[in-house]
Amino acid sequence: FDGKVMTTRESARAGESWRRGPLVLAWSDTLGGIANPRDGRNVILHEFAHKLDEQDGVMDGAPELAPGQRRTWPAIFSREFASLQQAVSGRYATLMDAYGASSPPEFFAVAVETFFERPASMRREHPELYAELCGWFRLDPAAWPR
Repeated sequence: FDGKVMTTRESARAGESWRRGPLVLAWSDTLGGIANPRDGRNVILHEFAHKLDEQDGVMDGAPELAPGQRRTWPAIFSREFASLQQAVSGRYATLMDAYGASSPPEFFAVAVETFFERPASMRREHPELYAELCGWFRLDPAAWPR
């Protein structure tokens, strides 16, 4: 990577995580993401979640998992992803950003944003998903003082 980015068309992007490459963040979106740490949107968390996801060699919405999570993660994430897709297509309000319904990798990234920015709400509305993320990160952000 030579530090240059070339595109053939103009498009607005908050961030990008290139496979085995750089992570790119739009400064305005970075500042916006940290301005309100409880809105569920944070491009830093989102793009780093993609980097975590690809650590096993595939960006598929399932990062490298411990043996115990290999049994529980797929069913919980599939069910939660389908639920978000259904809610978004029905135009229902959702805790997680609707962008997460676009693909499993985006679902994982949006879930990570919600996990850190709105943990108490996620624990209440999506307890199994929250528990999986607690186990994977070995953190419980809902228990942190706010």
